[in-house]
This record gives sequence, C-alpha cells and structure tokens, in this order.
Amino acid sequence: PVSRVVALLRDMKTNLEKEADTEQETYEKLACWCTSGEKEKSKSITDGEAHLAELQATIEKMTALSASLKVEIEALTKEIAANQAALE
Repeated sequence: PVSRVVALLRDMKTNLEKEADTEQETYEKLACWCTSGEKEKSKSITDGEAHLAELQATIEKMTALSASLKVEIEALTKEIAANQAALE
C-alpha cells in the first residue's frame, strides 16, 4: 500500500512537471505575442494619428479653397449677368 502511494506521488510529480513545462512554453509564446502585438498596435496608432493630422490639414486646405471658389463663382455669376444685361 505505501509503495502504491509513493508510486502515485511520483507519477503525479512527473505529470505536474510536464504540465509546468507545457504551461511555461505557452506563457513564453503569449508573452512574445503580447510584446510584438503591443509594438504593432503602438505603431499603428502612431501612424493613424499622423494620417489623421494630414487629413485634418487637407480638410482645412480644401475648406479654404472651397470658400475662395464660392467667392469667385459669385463674382463670375454677377459678371455673366452684367454681360447678358449689356447684350440686351
């Protein structure tokens, strides 16, 4: 009976050591994945913020251009109306 208990304990010890090794490997893989994933996400965020700044600058530029073109269109519309009135 005691020898069976000792054998069971040895088997348990062996199984626990195998599980510990497996868990250690899994932990190392996940730790590597987390580290590389964090770097990738940080770079993506930085790139996205830079792109956002570029887009905001483009929007401001295009808004100014739109206002300028509206003024030009109004002036040309008035000029066309004046030219048509002069022809009549």
